[in-house]
Parts: sequence; structure tokens; C-alpha cells
Amino acid sequence: MRPVRICFISLHAYHLFNGACRTVFGGAEVQLYYLATKLAEDPAFDVNFVVGDFGQPDIEMRDGVRLFKYPGRAGGIRFIRGIGATA
Repeated sequence: MRPVRICFISLHAYHLFNGACRTVFGGAEVQLYYLATKLAEDPAFDVNFVVGDFGQPDIEMRDGVRLFKYPGRAGGIRFIRGIGATA
């Protein structure tokens, strides 16, 4: 059976995966980090996370979670915000 694929998006959560990166984050980022890393402990889940660009590689694995760097500007993801606004 293939693992369930899950993808979280939080552009300011990278610091939680890499403490050497100094960024501002809040409670939502902390909760998503805990949820993602806990799910990643279970082989039934393939956990991915889209984070902002802080000079890291395009794709990396940290704490069992595959991180994808969003290469856009720091202002946010317009397309994602557009989906949320219409849903």
C-alpha cells in the first residue's frame, strides 16, 4: 500500500526545521511543524512542506519531512490566497 501524501504550506515555518535560519514565526507555524513531524514518524504518510526561500536548497529532507522551497517573493503566494478567498 502506498503512503498517503500530505503537503503543508507555511512560508515562515523554515526556522522550525532549521534552527540556524533566523526568521519570525508564530503559533500556526509551530503547530504545523509538530503535526508534520509527528505524521512523518508513521510510514503510512509521505509528508511534504512548502516553505519560503531563506537560501536553502530547493528540496531537502529535515525531521522526516521533505521541504520544498517556494521561490516566489516574500509577500506570499497569491494563487493560494486566491483559492482560499473563493472556497
